[in-house]
Amino acid sequence: MQPLVSIVIPCYNHDCFIEDTIQSVIDQTYERIELIIIDDGSIDLSVAKIKAMLPICQKRFESVYFTTRPNKGVCATLNEALTHCHGKYVSFIASDDLMLPQKTFIQVKYLENHADITG
Repeated sequence: MQPLVSIVIPCYNHDCFIEDTIQSVIDQTYERIELIIIDDGSIDLSVAKIKAMLPICQKRFESVYFTTRPNKGVCATLNEALTHCHGKYVSFIASDDLMLPQKTFIQVKYLENHADITG
């Protein structure tokens, strides 16, 4: 069985990009993914756009965690996200970036075949 991968998206005022970022995670060829999204106090339409995509995320991923709260900064947001991760591996993606479709598959395959670098 494939190991679970936790993909974390911290978001702050990226309403122009967040849908494409989430879609790039949905489009991963790797199956076993949990998605963690924390909105760090955005004042644009980021939260509304994330919420609109949650139903498709819940169908695609093993689990989905989303929250929004007052701005604490990226370090606090990433540390908070880590407390919600259950995967063997964690992958971070900024809310204005994209993942190529095979990124997670390639990385997990490499890490699983090279235990000497992960242990």
